Amino acid sequence: MPEDVRDLLEGVAAPPMRVDPETVVAGGRRRRRRRNRAGVGLLVAVVAVIALGTTAARDPGRTAVPPASSTPVASAPPTTVTSAPRVTARVALTIGHCVVEYVDFDGQTWGLTKEQQFGRGGGAVPPKWPSRTGLMERLSADRARYTDDAGTVLDFLPADDPAVFRIEGRLCA
Repeated sequence: MPEDVRDLLEGVAAPPMRVDPETVVAGGRRRRRRRNRAGVGLLVAVVAVIALGTTAARDPGRTAVPPASSTPVASAPPTTVTSAPRVTARVALTIGHCVVEYVDFDGQTWGLTKEQQFGRGGGAVPPKWPSRTGLMERLSADRARYTDDAGTVLDFLPADDPAVFRIEGRLCA
């Protein structure tokens, strides 16, 4: 090798030929901290957007109010509302051997007519009835409708209605 190249190579400090574990671990910690901070920042941003969205949706000042009419309008006489407001809730039915038990819903006990009942009334419980949990909706003061997740529909009446099938003692002998 020529002398000038040897002189050049002798003056150069070579990088270490080993891996420093402390440097590797420190670099990993830095990357993990950056990722955690980015995740927390993203979470805070999502929560802020949701909070602002729900606040804006509830703001009554943003709803448009139509202008008042300049022509007089005859007012209707006040009416009395006799129907109950619609209430919905998820309920689970309790099914005995041959009947659907009474259901407590919206502060009232509800039952089925004999025709709607399984077993003694309307037939056997559907085989492998896929769901006994569904949505109960109050249609009026004296009507409620149950629809399970598979589409089975049952119409309930208040338990004290004379048309409701009475469940007393053992029905299936």
